[in-house]
Amino acid sequence: MSAVRLEDWGWREEWNRPSPPPAKDAEIGRVVREDRRRLRIVTARGLRLAAHRGKDFAQSGAAPCVGDWVRLSADEYPQDLAQVIERLPRLSALQRQTSNGTQMVATNLDHAWLLVDASRAPNPAAIERYLIAIEESAAQPMLLVSKVDLNQRWRSLQQEFGNLFPDVQVLGVSAIEGEGVEQLMGLMQARFAYCLVGESGTGKSTLLNRLAGRDIARTGAVRGRDRKGRHVTTHRELFLLPNGALMLDTPGMREFIPVLSPGTLPKRFMAIGELAEGCRFSDCRHLNEPHCKVQLALREGKLPKSLLDNYHRLLGIRAP
Repeated sequence: MSAVRLEDWGWREEWNRPSPPPAKDAEIGRVVREDRRRLRIVTARGLRLAAHRGKDFAQSGAAPCVGDWVRLSADEYPQDLAQVIERLPRLSALQRQTSNGTQMVATNLDHAWLLVDASRAPNPAAIERYLIAIEESAAQPMLLVSKVDLNQRWRSLQQEFGNLFPDVQVLGVSAIEGEGVEQLMGLMQARFAYCLVGESGTGKSTLLNRLAGRDIARTGAVRGRDRKGRHVTTHRELFLLPNGALMLDTPGMREFIPVLSPGTLPKRFMAIGELAEGCRFSDCRHLNEPHCKVQLALREGKLPKSLLDNYHRLLGIRAP
């Protein structure tokens, strides 16, 4: 990679305001790939390989990851291993809760597209968790029903998702046959960062290749016995597409638990939280309790039933 314009990789002045301009012995770059503690970073001089000292980023989630803007040593020769000096403040952060703690998936995203395989039985609860994590990250979500060429009834599935998540745009796509691809291209903006997330085999890398117009990500064949795609992507990588947009491909994640502060209600349920303040009982579950403001809003048509159903499902609340 030769010299590049950082603006093409999404650089905005918002990242420069909290910190002084880079020193003569430092330069700014964006992390485009992470392999353990080795980072590939795009700078004005081109692509550099860099590392960081773990003790400098000991706080959970503080270490640089794909999407981050960083300051790194401006060595005389770009091929030398650089040292990350500082991670610049993040405008957004997509993360999930794992058995080992919080995992940062990607940062500084503008949009995150969740792929759901049309050939598999849908899991609304899992979709809900993904959407919550995306919204909490400050990125804009969209739900893509992928591999629609494998399900002739995919439009009914698209309608079902539209009813379940009325505040999220739902689009059917087929990277193989091209269904919905042109519409996706029309939604993308140059210098904005997009991310593909979803379970393994939902077609993320195949869609990325279709959007790029060439094979830039590895893909696996679909198994004949169950029509499921095979897990191929093993790392996160940010690509610059021909239309000027930035697209991040991620490995499949079977479970995606959003990271929420204790007692914090996800943004998508804030309307329920505000109504709940008027309920007679502080521990109201919004099912059949008397003087429940949430149920009243539901009966008056001021609150979508799908939103309340999603709320109950996420919290594991069931009617007696």
